[in-house]
Parts: sequence; structure tokens; C-alpha cells
Amino acid sequence: MRKLIILLLFFNPILLSAQENNLNIESHWISITKQNGKYVLYEPCDAEISQIVIDKGNHEMIMHYGQENEVFKILASKHISVNELDLTILYTVFEKPRTTMVKVQFLDLSKRIARWSFTLSDDDGSTIPNEYIMVPMQKSKNYKVVKEPMRDCWPTDENDTTRTK
Repeated sequence: MRKLIILLLFFNPILLSAQENNLNIESHWISITKQNGKYVLYEPCDAEISQIVIDKGNHEMIMHYGQENEVFKILASKHISVNELDLTILYTVFEKPRTTMVKVQFLDLSKRIARWSFTLSDDDGSTIPNEYIMVPMQKSKNYKVVKEPMRDCWPTDENDTTRTK
């Protein structure tokens, strides 16, 4: 395992320099949700809207889950077609490095609506699928913000201080 880490560290600058020209995608993305047949920015009452930031200078993908963030190292990127991009990312689970593929598939290229999907796994075989429909942050102004009702996160009984969700 140690040899793998050393190899990754050695070849990482080579991979990153080769992939710099291929990573042609907006840097800041925000999650949208379909409600009544239309996409909206759905703002949960107990978290922020999920976002992905691509830091091209540091070759990182930062996933803002709403309450916490995770940083992934981008090892490579490949344009599959005009509608699809694959990113190979490095992450760690219990200090063990792992890689996975992030698929970015444009559902509507003109509106820049894309599905971002990837699966994380750990030693016991558990998997955590991640799938988000997103638009570049600069396009977010075209979508209505819908706030989740506070009653969905907090109790209606004033004497009850526990969360209902």
C-alpha cells in the first residue's frame, strides 16, 4: 500500500499537467431539484444547498454536502463526448487512499444542467452513492429559490426541543 501512495505522489504532477488542458468545465456548481415539473434551488431548513467547486489551480474537487465539506484530489479528467466528462478522484477512508470515477453528464447542454454522480466505498464493502443535478453557479439566478418549511425540521410544540427530522 505504501508503494502505491509513493507512486501516486510521484506520478501525480505528471497526471495533473497532462489533464490541465482537458478540464474545461465551470468551477462552481449548485444543486437544483425538480418540483412540479420545474427545476428550483431547494434550500433545506437544516443545511445549505449542496455545491461542487472545482479548484483547477490545486486540482481539487470540493464537495459541499450542505453541512460538511469533503475535498477530493483530481487525478485525471477525460472528455467522453460534448455531453460527458469523467473525473478520476482520490479520497481516503480510514487513512487508506482510494479512487473513484465522477461522471458529469449534461442533461441539457444549452442550460448547462448536468448530473454529477460518483460512489464512495469503505473497507467493509459499504458504498455511498452520490448523485446531484446541478447548474453552474452563474446560472442559478435563473431558478426560483424554494425554502423548506421550518416545521419539517423543527417541532411545532414549543416545549419540545428535540428535532423531528
